[in-house]
Formats: sequence, structure tokens, C-alpha cells
Amino acid sequence: MPDRKYSPLIFLILLLGMSVESIPAQDLSDVVPKVSDAGLKLNAKLKLSEMLRFDGENKPVSRPFELVVDAVGEKAKDAVEFGWAKLDSAKAPDGTGVGTVEPLSGYFDLSNKFKRITDRGSGIFAKHPKDGVRVRFEIERKNRSWAKLSNIKGRLRIKTGGDRKLIKHDEASLNLGSIESKELESRGISVVVSKIGIDTLTIQVTGKDLSRVHRVAILSPEQKKLSALKASSWSRQEDGVTHTFLFLPSPPADATVFIFIAENLQEFEIPFEFSELELEQ
Repeated sequence: MPDRKYSPLIFLILLLGMSVESIPAQDLSDVVPKVSDAGLKLNAKLKLSEMLRFDGENKPVSRPFELVVDAVGEKAKDAVEFGWAKLDSAKAPDGTGVGTVEPLSGYFDLSNKFKRITDRGSGIFAKHPKDGVRVRFEIERKNRSWAKLSNIKGRLRIKTGGDRKLIKHDEASLNLGSIESKELESRGISVVVSKIGIDTLTIQVTGKDLSRVHRVAILSPEQKKLSALKASSWSRQEDGVTHTFLFLPSPPADATVFIFIAENLQEFEIPFEFSELELEQ
């Protein structure tokens, strides 16, 4: 694919929107069971990448295709991780195979790793459908006249099932310090809530195996989004992860910490196939 050059503004938008919560590659030599077709619905759409591309002489080049595949229903709706996305075949309108293919999520390669699933729903910022999983492929478009792809075959993998625990810590802005929980202690996980100034709460999670901690959030006691929460981020340190939550003007008294633990997950492969897809106008 030609060298990509983005404007500084586009690069900043990409950087701010990135999620780097990925799980390192692992040995997948064993056969991974496939999800049954029963109860699983596959949808796909073909569009052009939203990002403009330029060659080495700063001249615009043909934007790549973006193939979006949704798997909705059985097992996919309860998946907590997805990845290992592969596009095995796809033909251009002239009958030739396509060029470079990149499985993406938040502009990170998903061809050989898993990533945690966040932000399900139907809003414009949702990364996954409410009851399933979404994966995106960026496909080289060698000819600007190409308006469809055919013989599309591929696969992705999910992790689902297993044992799940939801740990709740009430009135986080008032109950600062270590969260006392047998569920956390038995797993060697420590969680500390701190306050910075009047508008920021941090949650530091440390332990030997943090892969089982799949989500840390501050919500209402009913697990609803808080209108006062304006931004959140996280950073990794040598001994753990720190989650930061910014509130305006300040955290509400009932702000509640939720820690979602999932372990002993099962891994499944979801194959997909589409005979032909027209480019969305």
C-alpha cells in the first residue's frame, strides 16, 4: 500500500481516539472450535476509508476499501475479547485478488492478537454492535473505479463464556483508599481509589495477573453513565494500570466503581463468507 501521510489534525484525532488495550499474541496451535451458524447473524458493508491518502510526492491516491463485518447473536453477544482476524480471499471487479489487507481496530493490527471489547451500542462512537462483535479490514484499492468486491471469505476469533464477577465499590469519591474485596484478594489483585484536586478520580490496579480484569468503570449505582464524567483514560506502569476519570464540576456523591473480572474463557472462531458486496455511496 502507498506510504500514508496524514495532516497534523487528522493524526491528532487518530491519536486521541486510539485504544491500546490489546492482549499479546499467544500460541494458537490447537484447533479452535467454530461457533455454530445457529443463532449467529453475519452482516457486512463495504465503504471507503475515511482517511485521505497521499503518495511520496504528496499527491492524493485512491482511498482503500474498508470492510466492516458484524457477528451478532450466539456467543458473540457475550464475548469479552476479539481478534486474530483474517481475510482469506476477496476478488476485485476485474477478477484479480486484492492487494494489502490490514485487520484494524482503533487503527491497531488485529491479525495476531486479541483485544478487549468495549463500547457496545448503537451510537456513533460505538465500536461494536449491542449484541455482537465488529471487525474492520482495510483493503488496498488499486483502481479508483472499483466499486465492489466478491468471493469474500475470512474469520475472526472471540473469547467468551467462563467465570465472571462484578465487584462494586460505592461512593468512590468518599471512600478513598484500598477496595476491600475477597474476590480481589483471592486473585492477588489490589485496587486503590485516589482523588486529585476536586474533579479527578484515579483507580490503580496492581497484581501478578491483570489479564482477568476486563473493565474498570465509574458509573451510577445502576450501572448508567454519569453525565458529570467528561473524560477517561488509562496508562500502564511496570506493576499495574492506572485509570483516570475527569468529572465536571466534580464526581457525584453516588459515583460507583465497577470492576469486571472474567476468567477461564473459551475461545471460538467465527468464519464469514459474502458472495458480493457493493460499495456504499
